[in-house]
Amino acid sequence: MEKTIRIDLRTAHSVKNPETHPEPKIGDVVLMEENTKNKLLWKLGKIERTLPGRDNKTRCYELKTSGGLLKQTVQHLYPLEL
Repeated sequence: MEKTIRIDLRTAHSVKNPETHPEPKIGDVVLMEENTKNKLLWKLGKIERTLPGRDNKTRCYELKTSGGLLKQTVQHLYPLEL
C-alpha cells in the first residue's frame, strides 16, 4: 500500500508533457493576463515574433494589439483556439 502511494505521489509531481501545452507560434492570437479578474477585459494580441532568453528558449513574445506593439512573458499569455 505504501509503495503505491509513493508511486502515485511521484507521478502527480511529474513534469508536464510539453505536447499537451504547445508553445504559442507566430501568428497565434492570445489573451494577455492582466490584474483584473474578469477575463472578458483582458487584451487580445497577435504574436508577431519570439524573443529568446539566454538559453535560447522562448521567454517573451512581441504582440500586436489595438494599442501597438507590446512585449509579454510567456507566463502571462493564454492561446485562443480559433
